[in-house]
Amino acid sequence: MPFFTATYSYSEDVEARDRVRPDHREYLGALVDQGQLLLAGGFGPDDPAGAMLIFTASDIEEVRKIVAADPFSISGVIMSTDIRSWTPVLGASVAALSAPTTT
Repeated sequence: MPFFTATYSYSEDVEARDRVRPDHREYLGALVDQGQLLLAGGFGPDDPAGAMLIFTASDIEEVRKIVAADPFSISGVIMSTDIRSWTPVLGASVAALSAPTTT
């Protein structure tokens, strides 16, 4: 199945991020359990507020729907999203990403 990256840019409303974060992480955890979300994490403290996520999905439209249903999107915490197809080529995790999954 194809891979996609999503880069989130967050609003400056830290209080809203903190309030919605538990629902956001629960949602992402369910995506991990379903095998759709491979990695996710926020940017460092010296970077603009945001995160990068790596998904596996049938197509980019599926990822757009996943992102739109994220509690951070619904609550307005995410100000913009950049979703792109991604092909891992080199690195220690490439073999694991390419391995067939059993569900």
